[in-house]
Amino acid sequence: MYHNKRLIGYGRIISDGIYQTLICDVMVHPKYQKQGIGKKVMKTLLKKCGKEGIKWVQLFCANGKQDFYKKLGFKSRDSEAPGMSLFL
Repeated sequence: MYHNKRLIGYGRIISDGIYQTLICDVMVHPKYQKQGIGKKVMKTLLKKCGKEGIKWVQLFCANGKQDFYKKLGFKSRDSEAPGMSLFL
């Protein structure tokens, strides 16, 4: 998302192009938050997934942002199946 040619919000997807997608790095400049920009970014990404036939969408989010994603229909992962990561 741009405002006067200035990047103010973005998000990206990583996908196998068939079944799964990971949404990550959804960010909105603090000055532009609470204006629906993050929601628009997410809806754009989800629409793209739908067009590609993606069935399973996962995401990483910052601590404290879970409620934003829940409003878009996401559910927290089961504590019996927590995610993991490794940074090399």
